[in-house]
Amino acid sequence: MSEIVLIRHAKTTPDPSSSAKDWSLAVGAEEACMALAERLEPLQLTKLISSVEPKAHNTAKLLATKLDCSVSQAENLHEQDRSGAPFLSEAAFQNNMRQNFEHPNELIWGKETTAEALSRFTTTLKQLVDEHPNEKLGIVTHGTVISLLVAKYNFIDGYDFWQKLKMPDMVRLSLPFYQLSASEQMFAAA
Repeated sequence: MSEIVLIRHAKTTPDPSSSAKDWSLAVGAEEACMALAERLEPLQLTKLISSVEPKAHNTAKLLATKLDCSVSQAENLHEQDRSGAPFLSEAAFQNNMRQNFEHPNELIWGKETTAEALSRFTTTLKQLVDEHPNEKLGIVTHGTVISLLVAKYNFIDGYDFWQKLKMPDMVRLSLPFYQLSASEQMFAAA
């Protein structure tokens, strides 16, 4: 396997009464997934592996119907653990996200620093690549962990990259060093 595709889940419907990890996909998610699937089709993915969070797994199932590939779930592909953190206004959320990226070793909110989230995610990603050497993998996961990985291995600003990722969206990375393709480097720099 020479590359891996990281896929950010489709848009969710925020619900202040529940944890973000339990949020459902928003109205219009199916159409957005079909549009993304058209971009993914030429890559001929053979397997999608999603985080166990419903929004990621449901995105994977929607994509798989168009891509005609298998879907499974894996632990430790989830978003930064923010359980116990309060629901924030958009301005406070953006401020916390910026702080998360600027201070990866500090616990800004929830139960996991961004450095811990990146370590967990990177370890799991490597294990999955090793376990599926003959598959063309798409990993359906979350914006923060994708952005942390891309920023670390491509020397770009993680917060800026995170802001540019759509819901859903995809990033192609060459292996084993998680390098962005030339076109995606231009996206990251724009």
